[in-house]
Amino acid sequence: MKKVLQRMKQFLVFVVKYIKSVVILATIFISCIVFLATLSPRVAALEQKVTHLESRLTESEHKFDLTSTKLETTLQQISTDLQIIKQKLLYGK
Repeated sequence: MKKVLQRMKQFLVFVVKYIKSVVILATIFISCIVFLATLSPRVAALEQKVTHLESRLTESEHKFDLTSTKLETTLQQISTDLQIIKQKLLYGK
């Protein structure tokens, strides 16, 4: 009888430990779900900001390319004008 009671007690201890483990794992799992649910809007907002900044960067690069092309054209015109002035000064043409 004592052996049976002792085995039952051991079995109950095992069951209690098992139930505690299941409760702890369920708590961790639910905590992860809650954490991800609260994190999701932040991630969406950050993705939207990144998209906006990327579009602004692309626009700025395009404007820079246009400005660079205009400057290059202007410098070429100035160089041509300086060559003409140099020729007129040197050769009087």
